[in-house]
Amino acid sequence: MEAAEDIFYDLYNLLNDDDEYDVVCGDVGSAGSRIARRKCRGRFELEGISDEQQRRLEFGLLPHRNQAEILRKKGIVLDKMESIANEHEEFREALFDLTRISRDFEAATKER
Repeated sequence: MEAAEDIFYDLYNLLNDDDEYDVVCGDVGSAGSRIARRKCRGRFELEGISDEQQRRLEFGLLPHRNQAEILRKKGIVLDKMESIANEHEEFREALFDLTRISRDFEAATKER
């Protein structure tokens, strides 16, 4: 599953014309748990988190994330992916592979 995600997002990032909308995958911890989970997020979202954490450290402010802006930019990522899929067969095939592997992974997880 992770290999399919890496192939898909690496190809997307290569074909995408704006680094702000690149997608980065990595392990992320959650509050109250030592188990890290893999998440893929837009670079704009990661930079927003970094800015937020920096403000909190410097000024003791509670984090405030502009969810509407994040959702708007996620929509742009989806639009870019659709456009790239229409133009590049290799990307389209990577999308099909990721979709199939993801579906199989979820089915196997439910069986356990």
